[in-house]
Amino acid sequence: MKKIIYILTILFFSLSSFADNIEFTASSKSPVRVGERFRLTYSVNGDGENFHAPQITDFMILSGPNSSSNSSIQIINGKVSRNMNHSFSYILKATKEGVYTIPAATINVDGKKYTSNTIKVKVLKGNNVSSSSTSSTSSNSNNNNLQTNNSSEKTPYAFIKTKVSNKNPYIGEQVIVSYDLYYRVNISNYNFEQLPSYPGCWSQKISEGNKSQRTKFVDGVQYNVAEIFKEAVFPQKSGKITAKPMQFSVNMRVKSKNRRSRDPFDSFFDDPFFGNSQSIQRILSSDDISLNVKNIPVKGQPIDYTGAVGSFTMNASVDKTTLKANEAINLTIKINGTGNISLIDAPAIDFPPDFETYDPEISKKINESPTKGISGTKTFKYLLIPRVKGSYTINPIHFTYFDLIKKEYVTLSSPQFKFEIEEGQDNGSQNISYSASKEDIKYLGSDIHFIVTKPMELQKKGYLFFGSIAFWLWVIIPILLLITIFFIKKFLSKRNGNIALQKERKATRIAKKRLKAAEKLKLNNKSQEFYDEIAQAVWGYISDKFNLQLSNLSIDSVREKLIDKNIDDELIKQFISTLENCEYARFAPGDKTEIMENLYNMAQEAIIKTEKELK
Repeated sequence: MKKIIYILTILFFSLSSFADNIEFTASSKSPVRVGERFRLTYSVNGDGENFHAPQITDFMILSGPNSSSNSSIQIINGKVSRNMNHSFSYILKATKEGVYTIPAATINVDGKKYTSNTIKVKVLKGNNVSSSSTSSTSSNSNNNNLQTNNSSEKTPYAFIKTKVSNKNPYIGEQVIVSYDLYYRVNISNYNFEQLPSYPGCWSQKISEGNKSQRTKFVDGVQYNVAEIFKEAVFPQKSGKITAKPMQFSVNMRVKSKNRRSRDPFDSFFDDPFFGNSQSIQRILSSDDISLNVKNIPVKGQPIDYTGAVGSFTMNASVDKTTLKANEAINLTIKINGTGNISLIDAPAIDFPPDFETYDPEISKKINESPTKGISGTKTFKYLLIPRVKGSYTINPIHFTYFDLIKKEYVTLSSPQFKFEIEEGQDNGSQNISYSASKEDIKYLGSDIHFIVTKPMELQKKGYLFFGSIAFWLWVIIPILLLITIFFIKKFLSKRNGNIALQKERKATRIAKKRLKAAEKLKLNNKSQEFYDEIAQAVWGYISDKFNLQLSNLSIDSVREKLIDKNIDDELIKQFISTLENCEYARFAPGDKTEIMENLYNMAQEAIIKTEKELK
């Protein structure tokens, strides 16, 4: 027992000291080159939450934030050590030369907010790609060119073509969209820069990177064709839906345009395979896609229709029909077919009032076919427990879907299930069953649920409280509470001694107090005193919140502080506008009452919104 107390005490002190050594840091590679991809990582040695990422505007975000964490506790020779790390990473791409600063991020650990360091990343000019001629007398170097589909050549080297199975679907109807890459030069290092997205739709990838290729002529030019992405899209609202296009980057080897020769044999060697070529990078964009989604017909729509669209079958079964009270029945419903199988809801079932029922266990098996799209089986498994003996019936279960071929609603039905419930072992004479209606309370046995009676608990003869586990808990817990109170008191004393921290904590309360005083001056039409009080409220709030001397306050210093705290740009503009209006409002022409009212509302709104952003 002494060893347990010793270990608990060491663990307590170790965890307390661990909480004071939180570090939140940002790291990144520097320098990088134009077109290079690199990783930006934010790491914290604690259990972080509410990670607030900075605005990254100078680099292309390819992925992120991707989070990972790990933790461990070790006790070696009585010494406890705990390691915990949480990281958030981005994959960025440099797009232009220069030196750029990535702002700080924030995170909360144990209720306290931590701010990381900023990162400076130097971006150098991209590497040159050498292209040597077949001739031994000359060689050329050309920079990588980053271009889009809209290139200047009359016959494009490569482009993406989109195919849509149906541009006028019903709500919930499956639409298969495929993206094919057409190319007539050698390509390499391809990557998805941006996947397509469909607002108001649910989508699921069917295939990616089909290895089978074919050739096809487009405007008399032969292209190699490869499928790079295919997905099934299920519209969830009617009207016109415009998709966000896919962006796909590729490196291409193309003929060099710098070489000029009249040698008739050069046309043979001008092929990229023979070296007189250069590497260029292109970002290809897919075609714009618009879907005109139609509403499901209202005419003939059953009451129990829940949105299933496609072609389905249903099978319902029970594992037993004759059993004793308080034994379990398994009711299984399987819906199989092609369509929006993942979005199908459980059919409505009218259970007998004396059956105790539980929410169904739902499972699904989805098949992804490049030709048929999404199909599969969704299973609903119910657990039923009859509590009272008797004869019971579950009426046929109905499932309705909209058939796209017949263009009408189809209702599937299960057989009727009849049950014979015999008296259970624990039932005895507790066979009372009363149900006035479906909505009323159902009285089953001696309560809504049967009370399980337990045997009387006996205490072992000679049992002593002294020296027992309960005794040591009563000894240890007060000691731990005293230690905790001591550290909390020490922490509060330290925090109260921090003048800057106290000013920050009281900033909002003082600002609200001044705004209240300004409101009274406004009602008494004391304009000059009102403007002075408003100015003191806003400027004083900034001074206290960010520990700035009033002599150092300016519009620029306020803007810098708000940017450092990752305040939204629109809110910064609003706050700066409020500060400027505090000075100009008193000299503005017009109705003074209206001007004071507007200024008061602006100041109050700016302080409230800023306080919310800082929390």
